[in-house]
Amino acid sequence: MIVSPAQEISDWLQNQLIKPVKACFAQHLGRDTVCECHLRITASSATFYKENGQQDLQINLNQYDEAQLTNWLGSCFGANKRRIRVEVDNSLIMIRNIRLPIASKNRLSEVIAYEMDRFSPFNIEDVYFHFTPTQAKGSKDWLRGDLIVAQKQRLDPWYEILSRHNTEIGAVSLVGDDKPLSLIPSNNLQSAPIDGKISTLLWLSVVILLMAVLISPILQQRQIAIELERTMQTAQVNASKIVRLQEQLTQRREAIGMVSTISQDYLPVAEVLLELTRLIPEDSWTQSVIVLPDRVDLSGESDKASDLIPLLERSAMFEGVRFKSPLVKSRVSNKEKFDLTMKFSKEPVE
Repeated sequence: MIVSPAQEISDWLQNQLIKPVKACFAQHLGRDTVCECHLRITASSATFYKENGQQDLQINLNQYDEAQLTNWLGSCFGANKRRIRVEVDNSLIMIRNIRLPIASKNRLSEVIAYEMDRFSPFNIEDVYFHFTPTQAKGSKDWLRGDLIVAQKQRLDPWYEILSRHNTEIGAVSLVGDDKPLSLIPSNNLQSAPIDGKISTLLWLSVVILLMAVLISPILQQRQIAIELERTMQTAQVNASKIVRLQEQLTQRREAIGMVSTISQDYLPVAEVLLELTRLIPEDSWTQSVIVLPDRVDLSGESDKASDLIPLLERSAMFEGVRFKSPLVKSRVSNKEKFDLTMKFSKEPVE
């Protein structure tokens, strides 16, 4: 997706100004008090824990009391902003150690998303994933790390319950491990309600920082450079395809030319058989005729097989006529069995 310069400015202001200032004011006004309530999700149910860890609420996804959950969240957070930490049971995730080229370091999410069907049995649209790379030991060309994959259908129903109760997901981690994971919807983070004074201060700051629009030409130049780079990459890919097609076309033309040359060097089988029919006398007959690129092997029976050699050598088509084995007389036909071979003449046959 192409991001416009105006959108980049808006995102920068949101991340660098609005969210930090909002968090600061909210903290001073007591609207973002930290609460350690958390939700532990397992394969069959989920359990809500309060910060003291003594009082909890266990619910089943298919059957639970909405009012009871509402009362529990109210007793846990009171008037504070509702943000809960989520712990995911290891039975709901898949962990696989993978290796990626070092060149993909700056776009790991894109690379993993593109290769998800190779790393896991799921499509990228159906999962949340987290990957923290480390450089492969003894190698400067590869990154290694554990890819953590969770099916959305396992987590989304619980995320939807939290959303219905106006509760944000503060962090997601595995049970027994506090390391935050990105197994969370991208639209989870929402802004806490702020009063008119905070809004005024925020928008005043926004107005002041809108002078950053002066850098818009630089951002536009950057966008143009990105587009040119993408166009060049596409052109390079297309050029590579054209080169491969040209190589294949050249190979096929060479193969066709080779076949044509070979076919020109060989006499048609029909002409060979016609010549043999003309030369062999009526008292002889053949059992097999094998036409090879450089010779003809002929076997059969004749009243006088020795006369075949001079007959065949009279042809301009053959030379070097000889018997491959001694003549043997057939007990059945009382004819001489012959097995001879002859080469094609090197002189052109008119």
